[in-house]
Amino acid sequence: MKNQAIQYLALDVHQATTVGTLRNQSGAICMRTTVPTEAKAIVRLVKAAGPRVHVAFEEGTHAQWLHDLLTPHAERVLVCDIRGRRSETTSKSDRIDADWLSEQLRLGAVRVVHHGTPGVAVLKELVRCYTNLVEDSTRVMQRVKAIYRGRAIAASGKTVYRPSQPQRRAASGSPHRSE
Repeated sequence: MKNQAIQYLALDVHQATTVGTLRNQSGAICMRTTVPTEAKAIVRLVKAAGPRVHVAFEEGTHAQWLHDLLTPHAERVLVCDIRGRRSETTSKSDRIDADWLSEQLRLGAVRVVHHGTPGVAVLKELVRCYTNLVEDSTRVMQRVKAIYRGRAIAASGKTVYRPSQPQRRAASGSPHRSE
């Protein structure tokens, strides 16, 4: 398997379609295609390139999903950062972008962005959710205190959030209690 030539597949990924360019080791373009941005179609494309295929695509909204999807099917999967590259051509299209990226992949000239294992992505999502929950609960607690302060009720510490506290205040006589 290691004696077989490496194929270089570059993908220009968009929401609906993905444009691919496949090059051989000598740099000749073997295939250009457009497939739907769906797991089955993209995996089929990678498998059609052969067992020794290196795949590259740009960092974007689909990058982590695509990295996790293709890692078991390709010898190497690279997510690239192409910011700051000078445009070699005046015209721009998905096919031109895929052609350029496949050549850069073949030459080893792509700037790689790290994409960890799927477990890291899950951990990042859990941390994001936890952070959002803490921020939301803090915001709600501050709103509750603001309501009590607006009624001239002492609202210090965390006692204001205990269910028994509002009844005790009402029973002891607050400044806003009507008589």
